[in-house]
Amino acid sequence: IDASRQLVIDRMDRTAAQLRRNLALVNQVRWFQDRSLSLALHGPVQAAISAAACRLNSAMKSGEVTPELVDQVRGDIKSKLDVLGDSTRDTVPFAEGIASIVSTWDGVCRVEPLIDPEVSRLLDGDAPLRACLMAIATEGVSNAVRHGGSTAVDLRMSIDCDAAVVLVNMASQAPRREELPPLRTSGLGMRQINDCAITWNLEVKPDGQTLRAALPSRLLPA
Repeated sequence: IDASRQLVIDRMDRTAAQLRRNLALVNQVRWFQDRSLSLALHGPVQAAISAAACRLNSAMKSGEVTPELVDQVRGDIKSKLDVLGDSTRDTVPFAEGIASIVSTWDGVCRVEPLIDPEVSRLLDGDAPLRACLMAIATEGVSNAVRHGGSTAVDLRMSIDCDAAVVLVNMASQAPRREELPPLRTSGLGMRQINDCAITWNLEVKPDGQTLRAALPSRLLPA
């Protein structure tokens, strides 16, 4: 009976782990699509609607509202709404994004990116994960500086082939700090990590903190 029970427990553990991985992958796509949709609504979609309104208003004043004009306006707006199926829209190369983080905090905090080449190659083909990692890195460094008084952040990313995940290790140093404020777990960055990572933890010490997370990739078969 004990042996049979253990087999069932092991099978349930494997199933739960696979479900957690699948949920993280779905959430990565959801975050990516939400971001794409938000940028589109405040960019090309808004511009297309404004342009359509101006064209229709002008046509109405001149009495030249033709079916062809209406179809053209409708087509212009519809083409801008189709943003969720484009996995490359509103994304930048990973190396360029990391370099932007480094330059943003230059003179305030030394950001040292230690990204394995395998990670960069993987992210070239995984836009949702690339967007998630960029958001996590951006938010993590910003929080370390603004809320933790950090003067240096080491940002490491590598691939664990056995676990089929990208490992993120973000260690910040704040040697002049005497105490840290209470940990906030309700921010956007924390929610994104909780949704898009399989596991994560944040170790807080008086002289800094270390964030560790494991995110799955659809290009790394489990």
